[in-house]
This record gives sequence, C-alpha cells and structure tokens, in this order.
Amino acid sequence: MTDTFHIILSDSLKDIFEDGRMLDQTIAYWLKTGNGWHQNQKSFYVETLHGMVQWWRLLKSVSDDCFGSKSFNYETAIDVYRVLFGNEAFAEGITKNFKVKTQEAFKRLSHKRAIRLSIPDWLDQLAYEELGDKMEKEFETLTAPASQILRANRIHCTRDILLNELEREGYKVEALGDSDAIHLVSKANIFASRLFKQGWFEQQDYSSQQVSEFLEVVPGMRVIDACAGNGGKTLHLASLMGNKGRIVALDTAAWKLEELRRRGRRAGVSIVETREIESSKVVKRLAGTADRLLIDAPCSGTGVFRRNPDAKWRLTLNAVNELKKIQADILSGYSKMVKVGGKLVYSTCSILPSENEKQVQQFLDLHSNFKLDKEQTLYPTTGYDGFYMARLVRVS
Repeated sequence: MTDTFHIILSDSLKDIFEDGRMLDQTIAYWLKTGNGWHQNQKSFYVETLHGMVQWWRLLKSVSDDCFGSKSFNYETAIDVYRVLFGNEAFAEGITKNFKVKTQEAFKRLSHKRAIRLSIPDWLDQLAYEELGDKMEKEFETLTAPASQILRANRIHCTRDILLNELEREGYKVEALGDSDAIHLVSKANIFASRLFKQGWFEQQDYSSQQVSEFLEVVPGMRVIDACAGNGGKTLHLASLMGNKGRIVALDTAAWKLEELRRRGRRAGVSIVETREIESSKVVKRLAGTADRLLIDAPCSGTGVFRRNPDAKWRLTLNAVNELKKIQADILSGYSKMVKVGGKLVYSTCSILPSENEKQVQQFLDLHSNFKLDKEQTLYPTTGYDGFYMARLVRVS
C-alpha cells in the first residue's frame, strides 16, 4: 500500500466518521481530487473504503481488543482490515506480530453476533426481535458486495438489443428473469458507455425494479409517484408505460426533482411532471386523481446496507421510531390521491416487519375503503437488495 493511498483512505474515513459526510459523497470528492490514479486504482480505493465502512464495528472492536480504545486511529483500522480482508500483497509490510494479534482478537470477538455482523447493538436486538432466527442470515448477506444491475429503457430499446450492444462494447452481461434487468457480471465503469449517455439504460437494483412492475401500470394511465426522490422508479414507470400517459412525481426536496428532470431528459421521458411538496395543499389538489399511486416511503434502509453501509452508523432507534410515524402519516394522507378502483403500492427498502406488513395492517384497520391485493418481501438472501411491497385497491 502506498503512502498516498494510506493517507487518502485515512482522510476518507475521517470525512465519514467525524465530519458526517456520506460514503458516496466522500468517494466522489476523492476521485475528483486529481490524484493521478488509473481506473484499477480508483476501483481498488472505492472497494476498500466501502469494505471498511461496512465492517467498521468489527474493525474497531478488533483494534480496541488488541491495542486499547485510547490508542485507536484510522491507520490501525486500515491495517486490521488489510489483515482480515486483504490478500498477501495488500497486507505486505505488516509485521507478523500485528497479524497474529489481529487474528487472535478476531477469533475472540466472533462469538458476539453484533460484532460478527458489524452492526450496532440496538439494531442487533431490534432485528432479532422482528425477524427471529432468520435475522442473522439476512444481515450476514448484507455484508457481501452488491451486484451491479442495469435496467433497459424501453423507450429506446429492448433488453435483448441492449444486451447485444453492451457485449459489442466489451461488457460481460447476462439477462435476469423475464424483466428488463441485466446483470453486469464483471464490474466496470458502465457510465462510460455511449449507451448510458444516450439513455438506453439506468443502473437500478433488481429488487427495486420489481417494485415498479408490482404497480401494474399500462400506457395512458395517470400515475403519481409520491416519494419520487431523484427518479429511479419514476423513470422505470415511464418506461413500462411506453412514455404514454402522465406521471406526477412528488417530493419534498427540490434538488432531487431537479436530478429527476436531468435523468429524464437523458432517458427521453416526456410524460413526467414534477411538483415539490411545499405544503399539504399539493396532495389535497390531487385527491382522487390517480389510477396508480406509488408510495416508496422513507425508511430505515436495512435492506440496502450492503449498498449504503454508512447508513447503519447514522441510524438510531429513535430515528427508526420516527420513521414509522412518518410512514403511517404518508400512507394515510397520500392514499387519498387514489381513485375508487385504483391501486397503490406501499414499498420500503427495509426488511423490518414493523415498517412493512405491520404498517400496512395498521393502515387497513383504519381505512375500510382499501383492501390488500398482494404483498411481498424480497429478502437480501435472494442476492439483491431487501425490499417490501404491498399492493392495495381502493374499493370505495
């Protein structure tokens, strides 16, 4: 490991754990600093930082056990990671004594589930209470690297045509199921592809893609995406609708909607209208207008920890409880936008039942004008992100 790489990695960890910068923001910043790395070095930096953030609880626990918490520093954590997760070349230069002490500490601490899974104690307890014996396997899966999945944009191409064109560009890809999803078998900078710049595809996890399909949209419908964010599912809905009909994309953050519009222009989408939710009036004006409503609600994000590992270090039990209140309020208030006979899908990227099926059941107990059509939980052990989705029909 070069001194420059070591320093940048240490500074990156400080950005995240002391200055509160998000992992993706930190990566973007350091990749733009002009450090002269070639693509393989950039990829190695991203994978190493991502891995260290994922295993932070374990790394710090091993370091504290070996050397005491008062002597902890980022350089030590990096070396612990090199020993536990690196190959011989990556661990070159580390003393035999350090390696032995690190490995012995790892064995001593591995009996504690929260450390072994590298999650906070409160989350370990909450997740076990809600998921029981399957909790450990799901959270173990969440420590593995995320797959790189693409979604063909039907406005410009079919999945088969996209597969062929990507192979011609030298990418190793394979189809997933009968959907628009494509698995990038060998990780690569897919955004450098001319096809991405032409709007032929988006990067979107396979589970996330299934949420939009679950809404059962068809061309010509009036659809509302109530928590649109920067538009991943909005653009998928437009693709499924053949760019025919109308999609109203709502969000409380104007900057996210601006990003949606930018992405929409690249994708050739012309049926999306964005509206910032500045007050309750925005939702009230849309009452009874939607054939379909997607509520991709704010949540704990427990199903996407392998993709966003820094989130588990910012999350708290109080925050989860507050999110549950927000979910209930959104589901109750936004559901009024659905027409009689229309359908809504409530979804989260959480695997905690209290944010999912229990939230939906609570809503149904209070709203007799809706009935449950179908619900599904996609667990991380499927190999993709964890998601929950429930499709409800407004009957009166």
